[in-house]
Amino acid sequence: MENKLKEYENNIKNITEENNKLKIKNSDNSNISDQLQSTKNKYQDIQEENKKLIKINEELKNTNRQLTEENIKLKGLSDIPEREKKLLQQQYDNLEELYDNLKSDNTVLNDSLKTLTDELKQQQKDTRTARSDYKHIVENLNKLHEEFNEIQNENKQYNVIFAEIKKMSIMERILGKYPDDIKELKP
Repeated sequence: MENKLKEYENNIKNITEENNKLKIKNSDNSNISDQLQSTKNKYQDIQEENKKLIKINEELKNTNRQLTEENIKLKGLSDIPEREKKLLQQQYDNLEELYDNLKSDNTVLNDSLKTLTDELKQQQKDTRTARSDYKHIVENLNKLHEEFNEIQNENKQYNVIFAEIKKMSIMERILGKYPDDIKELKP
């Protein structure tokens, strides 16, 4: 009887240990699932921000087209001195360079989003390696978020500059009477 009692006690002890291990494993799986959902939410936020950047980029393209048309009209005026034409051309070149930089930044962001999408699909296929994949994705998201914030801040500044330039008359532009906060555009 004592042997049987000891055997039962050992069985109870083994079953209790196994139960505790299963509880820990279940908790880990729950944490991984929560982390995966959080990553999905962050990914969706970045996608929304990318849509906003694409819209801003389109607006900048339209502004660039308008400025190009305006530049062509100004080139056709024969009464504008050559020095003023060079000034307008320099301003146009500066705006075009700014547009190219924003376009390049947008391409980098799109590439980063594609990379993030591929990583997210891989993470969904293999939940056993979710913890290490999650750390990698969080690092990428932080970098993307920092890049996105920088691009967003630049876009806000450029929108303000474009708005102020649009408010100016052609003569103010020709004469170089720019507001103080956009003087750096003058050659």
